[in-house]
Amino acid sequence: MKTGTRRLGTSGIVGASGLAVASLGASDIYVDAVRQGDPLWTTLVENSLSLSISLALCWSAVWLWRAATDLQVRQMGRWFGVAAAATLVVLAVVVGTQSLQSQFKPFLVVVAAGGLTLLAGLGLGRYDAERIDQRRAVERQRDKFAALFENVPNPVIAVRFEDEEPRLEMANPAFEEVFGFTEAELAGRDLRAALRPPDEEPERVDGTEQSVAPQTSDSDLDWTEMEVTLDTDYGQREFVRVTAPAADDNPEEEYAYYVDVTDRNQRRERLQVLSRTLRHDIRNRMDVAYGTAEVLEADLDGDRESLAKRIQTAISDLQRISEQTREVERVVSGEYDSYTETLSTMVAEQVEALRDDHPDVSVTVDLGAVPPVRVNDAVPVAIGNVLENAVVHNDDPDPTVEITAGTTDDGEYVTLRIADDGPGIPQREAELLQDERDRSQLEHTSGLGLWEVSWILRNLGGSLDFAENEPRGTVVTLTLPRADRSTGDESGEGVSIDT
Repeated sequence: MKTGTRRLGTSGIVGASGLAVASLGASDIYVDAVRQGDPLWTTLVENSLSLSISLALCWSAVWLWRAATDLQVRQMGRWFGVAAAATLVVLAVVVGTQSLQSQFKPFLVVVAAGGLTLLAGLGLGRYDAERIDQRRAVERQRDKFAALFENVPNPVIAVRFEDEEPRLEMANPAFEEVFGFTEAELAGRDLRAALRPPDEEPERVDGTEQSVAPQTSDSDLDWTEMEVTLDTDYGQREFVRVTAPAADDNPEEEYAYYVDVTDRNQRRERLQVLSRTLRHDIRNRMDVAYGTAEVLEADLDGDRESLAKRIQTAISDLQRISEQTREVERVVSGEYDSYTETLSTMVAEQVEALRDDHPDVSVTVDLGAVPPVRVNDAVPVAIGNVLENAVVHNDDPDPTVEITAGTTDDGEYVTLRIADDGPGIPQREAELLQDERDRSQLEHTSGLGLWEVSWILRNLGGSLDFAENEPRGTVVTLTLPRADRSTGDESGEGVSIDT
């Protein structure tokens, strides 16, 4: 039913009911006062209730037609119909029964109508109590949200899109302190023009560009992270802006939360420059030192020749560590994209490489039926590092490595177990790698290999664990998330403003 038709029908029925009650009261007043000669004041008192009800019904009809909201028209009309139907049913039962008995008992009619009114009062009372409880619950949630919104130490805003331009709805004190704008000063302004430096474009954390328009499709809305450079009262600063829709059914409104990452980014950039500079200088100087050691080895003999060889070995180790730092840098900086792969494919490649480099090692593989995992290009490096570590540090003349796989109890992760029969990883180093020991106690490790493995797995949401093998050796467990594990929408698409 269209809104206008419903409004007309509801107000018309209510108004007609009011006129009907008024006509009955007027008729009774005429009969009592004019035809029977009763005192006018008594008949007016007798019909005062019905006349008041008729006036209330007529006023309600006018209000429903001119001022009521569509929701009020719909709900009041529905309940009016229910009450009218219930009243008619009660009266029909009582009066119909009395007509069969050929006698009219007004008292029973009054009792039935009064009882119906009492029940209606109980129902309305319960409805009102539930409405009050709901209102109080909403007020409590609103107060909690307001307290959180006001006291969050980072800038937080609520935004509404108008003509694809983000307009500020609310801002917490931290936003005003950092950016120097109040809600009133930004009212009606495009946030991008107010906060973003000229020619500055935001980038998604994964490096892709972000559309300025809000999402209006029926797909699920999700949190979106963007890196943005904005003007603040402290100069230009870099932020990770996290946005989320205010409601699933309203993509035109969203919240934005700003995290200042300027210091973090500058520290990362300095470390990268320092790492690259050191690796470049170390590589050049080590090449010179290695060449010099080769010349010395050719000209020397006996113990001095042995010393020259030791110099070359030490230089080769430094060069290897230098290359490892580059790989670690790529892992830590998140340069690798994740994808789906099977363990059998990755393990087979690394086992083949291990056998080529160490033909004397005995490797057994039994992966069973495990689901695909989420990996990146660094995971094969991690598996290779663990296999290499299991062999090069093994003092057994015939080293063995056993590789098995399984899933965790909750089925969310796949585990790859690599067991060797070597001397085992030093307890101190295992504790450091598993965060069971303060890193300030680090004195010496067997290189960056296992650290790199740990960082690779953590970046994917996995882990690295160690256990003693029986009767001798170490069991290293690499835990990786299943490819079909529920992790939310990884596409990163959703509503997001450009500031």
